[in-house]
Amino acid sequence: MESQDFQFICGAMYPMIPAEVLARMIRFNQRLYEDTMVHRLYGRKGSPWEFNLRDIFRWCDLMIHSQQPGTYGEPELFLDTIYLQRFRAIEDRDAALRLFNEVFESSFQPDAHPFYHVTPHHVQIGMHLFTSFTNTPMLIAFFYLSPCRCCMDVETQGAI
Repeated sequence: MESQDFQFICGAMYPMIPAEVLARMIRFNQRLYEDTMVHRLYGRKGSPWEFNLRDIFRWCDLMIHSQQPGTYGEPELFLDTIYLQRFRAIEDRDAALRLFNEVFESSFQPDAHPFYHVTPHHVQIGMHLFTSFTNTPMLIAFFYLSPCRCCMDVETQGAI
């Protein structure tokens, strides 16, 4: 499929997201595929990669479900969830982030260490709060916070 096809499909499915935002999301997705699979510039650990229309749908769904009805969240809010955490190497995540900032003409930096709070009854990571179902103390390694937040993004939005 060509980018015009992606644009048409996404525009029809997500009319509340501006066409320019969708165009950048599509461009990022396609460039990420080209960089990792065609030119093999980065992302060798864990390849082969598939970055396709399904990823854009997931990204749009998370953006839509994260806000009030009829509005959408910013694409960068779920960049880590949809794309960055898939890469195994930090250098690959950094390269994908540079690509995102180039395509979106931004200087976004994801929160590498999201806020967290653990009590005997609740676990909070980022903006997500869950009830703990265990009576044993919970320990979460610091380097797992960002992947945990991404899982919570998907789980709370029902966008699996």
